[in-house]
Amino acid sequence: MEICSITFLFPIILLGTLYPFLPSLIWRQLALGAVNVICISLLLPTWSSAAVFFFFILSGYGVGVTLRKHPNRSILVGYISLFVAAFVYLKHYSFLQLVFPAGMLHSSLVIVGLSYMLFRQIHFLIDQYQGSDDPLDLWGYLNYQINIFSLVSGPITRYPDFREDWDRLEPLWLSRYDLLMAYGRIWIGVIKVMVLGAIFYHYYSFAAPLWTPGAPTAAKFHAIRIVYLFYFFPIYIYFNFSGYCDIVIGCGYLYGLRIPENFKTPFLSRNMIEFWSRWHITLGVWIKDYLYTPMLRAVLTRFPKRGGNLAFLCYFIAFFIAGVWHGSTWNFVVYGLLQGLGVSVAKLWEMLLTRWLGREGHKRYLASRPVHWAAVGLNFHYFCFTCLIFGLSFSGLRQLGLTLGLHW
Repeated sequence: MEICSITFLFPIILLGTLYPFLPSLIWRQLALGAVNVICISLLLPTWSSAAVFFFFILSGYGVGVTLRKHPNRSILVGYISLFVAAFVYLKHYSFLQLVFPAGMLHSSLVIVGLSYMLFRQIHFLIDQYQGSDDPLDLWGYLNYQINIFSLVSGPITRYPDFREDWDRLEPLWLSRYDLLMAYGRIWIGVIKVMVLGAIFYHYYSFAAPLWTPGAPTAAKFHAIRIVYLFYFFPIYIYFNFSGYCDIVIGCGYLYGLRIPENFKTPFLSRNMIEFWSRWHITLGVWIKDYLYTPMLRAVLTRFPKRGGNLAFLCYFIAFFIAGVWHGSTWNFVVYGLLQGLGVSVAKLWEMLLTRWLGREGHKRYLASRPVHWAAVGLNFHYFCFTCLIFGLSFSGLRQLGLTLGLHW
């Protein structure tokens, strides 16, 4: 089921338009629940995949109820550790081949939305452990986890935000203008994915012979293909992912769900810290709240005199984990290392500038337009470089190196 297909969008938009005429909250909840169940049934390929999928969801609910009544750190850490281990196994991470025989790693299970379910499950359980007072019942929690507007590729919606909407489910459009704005948001998303994203991906694919393993390299070097390879893949990702988010945000608007924004002109960021506050915003906020901040707090508690320096290590580890989460092969390990390096260097540079220039000098530096645009350009090229690692396997990178006359 494609999010941009007419078979998905037509019934979703039609029901969303009729949604306000349902007589009560329970009818609206039943309608949205039916949409979620039907869509998830189309996305789960086998009964075994469905069984594992709902086992993860229901077990998380059971542990959440337990933690709310009896907060226990061992239960919290134990369950999250088991969930992460299952996630790593089902995603077939390459490093497992160094530890386990190949026969033990074979699995035909396909668990749709497992990556984002992991995020939702972790913060849901931590909130319950910390004494959340948000309403908790199986029907609402189930729809939170299988909500089709954030299941497959985000954005990452927090349980308290979903719960506030779920207990009301009043369409957010109050006039014909609001309705047209929702339709427009969906249409913009379709254009991004089906037109702009498709164009950039087409030209990126045109550069594929550059890095096809085993292909001869003679007479393949064309500067324009290198441009396609370096620049067009990150632009394709932006249009494809932000377009998808536009579609689900617009659809959620029809149903009374406030799906959080996920992009805000990310290519205008002046460093990688700012970039992650503009690109996949909900992931960046999740990393800050549930990885970086807890690690930094632990470091400051144990090593108060070294906290400033060790903060860079926390940045590095948090974004390294985020990079590895994106994929299971070794190139994503390198991608994660580059993301951690980017945010750490940005933070270090900011601290050094404040020390060298003073606060007033640092303000003048930040206000300089030439410096600003130079930083934006440098940051954009760094991100494009990380996407080169993101999009190519190691053999593909080696072939590209041979094409450019590099040997390793």
